[in-house]
Formats: sequence, C-alpha cells, structure tokens
Amino acid sequence: MRTRSPWVLGSCVLVTSLSALLAAGCEEPSAPLEDPPVTAPSIPWLDTGEPEIADPVIPWMDGEDGDPVTRPCPSSWTRRDGPAGAFCDPWPAGGRPRCEGATAIRPGESACMPIGRACPASGDFADDLPADALFVRAGASGDGTRDAPFGSLAEALASAEAGDTIAIARGSLEAVESVDVPITLRGACADETRLTGPLTIEGPVTIEDLSVTSATRAIVVQRGGLTARGVLVGDHTGRGIDLRAGINVLEDVIVRGGTGATASFEGAVHVVNGSLEASRLVIEGRAGFGLTVDLRASLTLSDSLVADGTASDTGPTAMILLRDGSMRASITRTVVENGVNQMIAANGGEVVIEDTLVQGARIQPGQMIAIGVTGFGSLVARGLRTHDIDGFGVASAGATVEIEDYVADGTHPMSVGLHAEEGSTMIARRARLGPIAIGARAFVRGALELEDARFTGATQYSMQANGEESIGTFRRVFVHDGRAGLRVGADASVDLEDAIFEDIAGSGIGDDGIGVYLRSHVTARRVRASSTANSCFAALQGGTLDLSDVRCSGADLGLVAAIGGSLVARRASIDTIALAALVSETGGSLVLEDATVRDVGPSENISAGVSINEGSSATLTRVRMSSIEGYGGACSDGEETPHLVLTDVLVHDATLGGLSTDCLVDLDRVEILRAGVAGISNTSPSTVFQVRDVRVIGTQPDPVDGRFGHGVHLVGGGTLRGTRLVIEDARGAGLLATGAGTSIELDGVWVSDVRAAACGAGCTGGGSGIVATEGASVRLTNVRSFDHEVAGIQLVSPATAELHLGWIYGNAIGRNLSPDLDATPLLDVTYLSNEVDEDRRGLALPAATLF
Repeated sequence: MRTRSPWVLGSCVLVTSLSALLAAGCEEPSAPLEDPPVTAPSIPWLDTGEPEIADPVIPWMDGEDGDPVTRPCPSSWTRRDGPAGAFCDPWPAGGRPRCEGATAIRPGESACMPIGRACPASGDFADDLPADALFVRAGASGDGTRDAPFGSLAEALASAEAGDTIAIARGSLEAVESVDVPITLRGACADETRLTGPLTIEGPVTIEDLSVTSATRAIVVQRGGLTARGVLVGDHTGRGIDLRAGINVLEDVIVRGGTGATASFEGAVHVVNGSLEASRLVIEGRAGFGLTVDLRASLTLSDSLVADGTASDTGPTAMILLRDGSMRASITRTVVENGVNQMIAANGGEVVIEDTLVQGARIQPGQMIAIGVTGFGSLVARGLRTHDIDGFGVASAGATVEIEDYVADGTHPMSVGLHAEEGSTMIARRARLGPIAIGARAFVRGALELEDARFTGATQYSMQANGEESIGTFRRVFVHDGRAGLRVGADASVDLEDAIFEDIAGSGIGDDGIGVYLRSHVTARRVRASSTANSCFAALQGGTLDLSDVRCSGADLGLVAAIGGSLVARRASIDTIALAALVSETGGSLVLEDATVRDVGPSENISAGVSINEGSSATLTRVRMSSIEGYGGACSDGEETPHLVLTDVLVHDATLGGLSTDCLVDLDRVEILRAGVAGISNTSPSTVFQVRDVRVIGTQPDPVDGRFGHGVHLVGGGTLRGTRLVIEDARGAGLLATGAGTSIELDGVWVSDVRAAACGAGCTGGGSGIVATEGASVRLTNVRSFDHEVAGIQLVSPATAELHLGWIYGNAIGRNLSPDLDATPLLDVTYLSNEVDEDRRGLALPAATLF
C-alpha cells in the first residue's frame, strides 16, 4: 500500500497539477494520511460484544426438573411421571378397576373395597346393635325383637321413638311412604340388605349398611336431613338421593346407574335448600346428571369419585352441576372421570376445589368442559389436574377464577387448558400444561393472568389471546416443543414478562415464538426464543409488538413486521437464522435498537440480515450485523417504496453484499466491512441512498466466480447523495455508477486501495477508484481517490462527472477518459504522484451489473 497524503492540505487543495503545486510554493506531502473526517458508528456496548440484555428470570427452572407446580400429592395418591412431567395418580398402576355390588374404590385406594360394615358371620342382623333396637324381617310376624322381628318397616316405625335404631335383616324389604321419626335404619350389610323404595324422609334420619332400589326416585328427604353410611343406591329412575332440606351427611355411599330427565336437572344426588357433607361418595354410570347442587344449597365433597357418565336423550349433562348464585361448594381429593359434556359445571355461586383430578371427558368433539364456571360465580382451585379432555380444562365466562398448582393435558385437536371469556377474570399461578392443543387462552372480553407456567407439546398455541378486549398477562413462562408460543389476535392485548420459547416445531407460517395479528398489541420483556419453525417474533395484519431484552436464535426468520404490523425491539440478540434476521414487508414497520445480528444463512433462498419490501419500513439504531451468508440488508420495491434507515450500524462479513436495495435508504454513521460482491448496491431506478458518515471497507469478490468486490455500485437509475463516504480496499471499482439516470452526488469522499478482481478468463477485473459509464452522472466535492491499481477516476462517454476540491494521487492513472470527453469538470482537484495523470485509451471496465 502506498504512503498516503493528508486529507486536508490548507491552501494547496485548490491546486490542479503538480507544476502548479510547485509554482505555488507547496511541497509534495510525505507524511502518512490522517484518518478521514468520518464519524464512526456510536455503539457504547460494542467493546463487550452485545448490549446488556437482561435474561428471563424464572426461578423454578433452576430446579431438577424445571417444574413450577409445587403442591405435594395427597398422602394416599402416587406421584408418577407423565408426558409433561410428574402428576398425582389416585389409582393403582394400570388404572381404576371397575367395582360391582356394594364395593367401590375411592381416590387413593388400591382395590375395590366393601362399603360400610362387613356382613355378619351368622344370623340375619348386624352384630353390634343397641340393646333396645327394633328388628324387621320381611314376612315375619313378631313384636320387633331379634327372635320375633316385625314383618314390615311400617310396623317398626309405628313402635319407634326418637333416637331408636331399626335393624333390617338380610334380604329384601319394602320401604314405606314416609319416615318422620328421627331414627336410624340399619341393615345387616349393604350387599345383603335391600330396601325397595322410594324412601321418603320427613325428619332427621340415619341409614346405614343397606342398599336401596326403586322404580322411581330412591331416597327423598323432604325435611329434617339425612345421614347415610355404607349405603348403596342401585337401580332407580330420576334422582337417586334427593336432598331438599336440612343438614345431610353421606359417608361411604355408592349411587350406581340410574336415569333421569335433564330438563329438571335430575341427578344421582341432588341437593337444594340445604347442605351436604359427603366423603367417600361414589357416583357411577349415571345417564344424565351426577351430583347437582341448587338454590342456596352448600356442598362439601371429599375423597370421592364421580365417574362413567353417559349422555341422556334430552340434552347435554354434567357429572357435577353447581348452580344458583347463592350456592357454595367445596370439592377435595376427588376424581371426576369418564363423563359427558361438562364434568363440573358451576353456574354462579362460590366453588373451592383442592387436590382433584378431572379426566376422560367425551361428547361433541371440542365442546367438552372439564370445569366450567359462569354466571358471575367464582372458583378457587388448588392442586387441580385435568387430563384427556376433548375440549376445555377450566373455562370461565362472566366469572372469577383463581388457580394454583394446575396440571392439564388433552389429546383432542381442540383441547384447551385454561380458557377465560365474556367478562371473566382468571388468575393462574404455578401451572403445567401439555401436551395439549391450546395451553391457556383469553377469549372475547376475557382476562387471563398466568404466572409460573410450563407448556409442552401444544399442537396449536401454548398461549393465546383472541377477540375484542381480551387481555392476557403472562409472567415467568417456559414453552417447549409446541407448534406456536404466544398467538394474539382480533383486538386483544397481552403483557408478557420473563418467557422462554424453545423448539417451536410447527409446520410454517404462524408457528412463531410470539405472533401478533389483527390490531392486537403485545408488550414483552426479557424473552428468549430458540429453534422456532417460522419466526421468533412477528407482528402482522395491523398487530403491534413491543419487545425489550430479547434473544432469538435457531429460526427461519428472526423479527417480522408484515401486512401493516408494527414491531419495536430494544436490546436484542439475534443469531443462527436460516433466511432473514429482520423482515419488514407489505406495509410493516420494524424498529430495532441496541442489537446484534449474526450467523444468518445459508438458505435455499437468499438470506439477509434485514429484508424489507412493499411499502414497509425498517429503522435500525446501534446495531451490529455480522456473518451473513447473503445480504446484510436487502429491499425490493412494489406499489409503495420501502424505507430502510440505518443509524450507528455495523454490517460485517455479508457474503453477497452489505446492502442491496430497491428502496429509500438513509445511512447515518454506518460501517460495512468485508462484504462480498458489493458493499452498497441497488437493484432498480427507484433506489435512493441518503448517506452521512459511511465507511465501506474490504469488499470481497464473489466467492463463486471471483468477480466484483465493488465498494459502492449503482446501476440503472439509482441515486446516492450525502456527505462523508469512505471506501477502502475494494475490488473492481470503489465507487461505480452505470446507466442512464444513475446519479451520485457527495460532499467528502475518500476512495483508496482498489485492486482488480481476480476473476479469470473472460472477466474484466477493473481496479479503479471512481467509475462512471453508460450515461451515469457523478458529482463529488472534497474528494480523495488514491492508491488504486488502475485509475483514480474512470469516465466513459456519455457518462458525466464533476470533481471539486481534493486529491487524485498515487494511482497508475489519475483520470482515464473516453477520447471524446472534456476533462475540464475533472480539473478542480489536485493530481499528484500518479504514474500518468491523464489517459485516453478507453480501458476495459469492471462488470456494469451485479445481476
């Protein structure tokens, strides 16, 4: 490299020849050149490699299995490993066995067990009866003693007083129309004492160790209340146990089978205007509703099973129906499984659910609801799991829901873990969701607040907000191995903080870490996305996405704004992108501040650091792009011209070009280093570059054929104007303008060290600093063009050029012109230390077009 001369030499800058220089008393400068007056990109964090990006803070991921759910299993349940992590299994290995007769299995038990007391070893009556008990055996004719029992229940009741026990023998016995004495009815055992109903109760009554069947309702409590222990309600029509008043207690009770019209909400057990405390209750095989609670009633249910429901002919049903705004219910350590339509439906009232499993729901695909809360009711759930649901896990409309330690999965294509809509507010803390279709969703006018959640294997979206005024607030979430992370559309809004999206392995468009659509808005802080099928983050169709402290890697696309979408990202790291790190197209708007972009490509299509088109815009500030196997920046025109703005930007090692554009481009304090083919180039006459303080250094030839390597290459009518442009160490041409209408107008130009491209036979390697051909126009002020292998400036008719103030020196040829060109516009500079100042031979030119 030749010794350079100073950028400014006082009064000698106006001298136009060596002889004039000496006559003016100036000496040829011998000191090395100072750096040109170009302000370098201002990127305060550059020395550290990237901006200070705050990583997501998710404390529970530091644990052994990264599980946000912390609630321990009930003591008698077994902790097992499932597809999405550990779960609490109430059944023995292999699942719940089917029990018959007066046997049942309750959550936490290992086998079918008899209910109530064991049958006596001998005799017809229970062994441990009170001394004053009254005895009844069908067909007897005694006075109510053990040895001479009554022959009917009516006889025993006629003799009974409050507090008495009536012992019923093995075998079958007809019930009576009404029991209005506060007594105890006790069988020998539930499997062998059968009471044929209906049994109507008009006062506080206790029933133990017997079974009841009926052609209509089995047991009806009109007043007073019922206590039942070790009771089996078998075949019946309508309600199995109808509790219309009083304080009622069911322990170790089975209601199996039965049918009833759904229009009147007839259930296996029905509570209205009273209370029920039930433990170890089993309701199985019900056609219609299972357990219904209504009209100012209250329910306490624990260690119970409601299972194997079937649809009735009159419409959809629920395994447990809780209705009326004054109703209160508590459900603990209970399993609701294998039902139809809704498993637990709460239409108003207050419901608390703890350590409960709801699973295996089927009827109209996609319409199944494990737990539904509506009618301004409320639900508090702790330690809940919904499994294998063909619809919604927990759904609310117009209600308030609070959930802690929730586990959900579902195999149906429409399964949803959490769903809030129609004015409902759902708050969920510590949740594990998946595999499932949609993990958590805020729908039309619903609000969902989710904290500490892990999503696995979502077949549609892990999180979604969709519909008018729906709101999502998501904190500390981890999304793994699903189709899409967060999808927001149709006027929804989401606030996301501390999130990780990994292995979003969908099938293409829409399978993003975050996708915002249709006038929706998302604000996201401290987010990381990696290995996503489509893009890390996308704003489309009028959606807006505001990001800060984000990382994106291993995606086809990095950040996307399209179809009127708007994306703003502050403090970002984007790497290992197959196609384009930054995309703005079809009216999109992309703003990126304080970011690194690296390792883009290769791709079957042409890769780019930033790609824009069709009336879109991209504004990059304090950004470093490096290792791009494609273009650093590319844009293509359409009906509306795109606009690319780079301020304080570094573009390093882009193999096909630093910037290759067909749009409006503003460059302010930009450095392009080691670009392939061309540092800056255009693809159409609509391209306009506005530059200030731009450096293009070390441009490399095309890696395929060795051609090009130009610093700045404008063709076919493109325009470049501005101040302070530096081009160093290029191949072929430093500043090249070719074609009619192509125009370059600059104040402060430094072009040095251009060498011929070593492109082999049939290729013109060039080697000149400033080149204008085929009708292009160049006007440069305060120009330096030096140390080139061929010429400082090369001009071919009918191209035109004007040079004012500066130096052309240290070249083989100062100016190389077509024979017919007037050199006067090129003489307002100093030609110094060139082997030849002027040459008219019409030397071969570097290739005029890159495409």
